[in-house]
Order: sequence, then structure tokens, then C-alpha cells
Amino acid sequence: IRKPKRRPAPVKPPVAIERAYFRSINSAILSPIVRELRQQFETATTLEELNHTVDRIFNAYVSKDSAKAVAAQGLRRIERYHRAKIIKTLAPALGVDLKNIMSEASIAPIMSQRIAANADLIVSVSSRLKNQLTEGIQQVFTEKGFDQQALTEMAVGRFGVSATNAKRIARDQTNKTIGDLTKVRHEPAGITEYIWRTAEDERVVGEPGGLYPTGNSRHMNHAERDGKRFRWD
Repeated sequence: IRKPKRRPAPVKPPVAIERAYFRSINSAILSPIVRELRQQFETATTLEELNHTVDRIFNAYVSKDSAKAVAAQGLRRIERYHRAKIIKTLAPALGVDLKNIMSEASIAPIMSQRIAANADLIVSVSSRLKNQLTEGIQQVFTEKGFDQQALTEMAVGRFGVSATNAKRIARDQTNKTIGDLTKVRHEPAGITEYIWRTAEDERVVGEPGGLYPTGNSRHMNHAERDGKRFRWD
């Protein structure tokens, strides 16, 4: 491999693809659940009937296979974006044709791991939504009886919490997938080191004045790593 002509630009997490991933989770799983449940509020007459309906709806929309299909769609979109960016930024810097080392086989293990992990996260969010809806329905019946408006407001509120969690999954997993793919594709190209760059926003762990200014045991301190060089291994 020739000596790099210039430092290649980093592959940054794309906001558009992150949002597309969230929309996939929302449209395939979360929105249909809440939409159908709201329809049932118009016809169900007993608490037992509503609880049975919740079970039926979640069994219809939430499974490991359905979550895996959504995760695969989102992560493959990320992979295609990453592949194009890597070829565009590294080929001029290294002076070589990278297509031969960008094989599907080289990323298959990491993609399989990420898809499985993402499917588990999607199922987890859906399971929490089911528990929250079941508890919410019980609470509404206890306080107001069969109040369709109260039930609908409760469902919309629970859905909002789940949507926020789904957005977090889409953002975090886009970042992690891009990081994993960069490592897998850099090392065969002879790149053994990288420079840590933060997102430079309020979510950066350890950023003074941000949401997590003191860091934490899981992520340590990202802000203090900014600009420092690390080995992939």
C-alpha cells in the first residue's frame, strides 16, 4: 500500500439514515400497535377484553423475526452508505482501488452480530410498551371506568415514550455500526489507528455543560479523548 497522500475524512453518522432507521421501527411495529389499539377502544367493553386485545396485537406485530427484518433493513442501509463513503475517502488517500477488499464476506460476521443485537433492542422497546399499556389500561379503568378519551390519551403518551426510546436506538446503533464497519474496513487497508472525534453536542459524555458532564462508568469520558490517537486493537 502506498503512503497516504492526505488524511482521509472520517465517516460521520448520517442523520438522514438514522432517521430512516427510526421510521422503519415506527412504521413496522410501534405505529400499527397503537393505531389498532385505539380502534379497539371504540368497541371493547370490558377490561378483560382489552387486555386480550393487547396480547393479540403485540403477538401480531412483535416477534424476533419481525424485529430482525426491521433491523436488517436499517443496518444494511447504513452499510451501503458506509461502503460508498469509505471508497470515496480512502481510495484517493491511499492511492489504491479498495473494491477488492470491500467484500461482503469481510463484514458478514459484524453485520450478523449487529442485526441480532438490534433485534433484541427493538423487541425490548416493544415489550416495555406492552407492559406500559397494560398498566395504563388498568389505571384508567380503576380511576374512570371505560373512558375512551382517557384510554386514547394514555396510549398516545405511552407511545411517545417508546418512540423516544426507538429514536435513541436508531441513533446509538447507527453510530456503533459505523464504528464497527470502519474498524473492519480500515485494518485490511493497513490503517491501524484512528483519531477520536466527538459529535460536539450536548450528548457527549464528559462535556462540561452538557447532559453528562461527569462521564460515567459505562462510557468513561468521551470529551477528554477528543483529538487523541488510538489503535483499533
